[in-house]
Amino acid sequence: MMYGRGYFNSFRNSGYGCSGYGFMSNGWLTFILTTLLIIFAVIFIVKLIQNNKSKTVSSIALDNLKVKFANGDISEEEYLKRKDILENK
Repeated sequence: MMYGRGYFNSFRNSGYGCSGYGFMSNGWLTFILTTLLIIFAVIFIVKLIQNNKSKTVSSIALDNLKVKFANGDISEEEYLKRKDILENK
């Protein structure tokens, strides 16, 4: 029944419909904080992937350098010079 409050007020107060619980219950603050959390999570994951990628590339190059030195393709001076460059990169 309406009792002068209108259909939606009586509907909401009776426990049916949109009662204010859920994702947007606290308004825009919840929306903004959730959005910021998602953005920071994406940035963190991207940085983590980039870090692992750069470590992998430099370790492969260092392994190749060790193989060249072990085979006698380069001298010790050349090996140390290139190793220093790769480690400081």
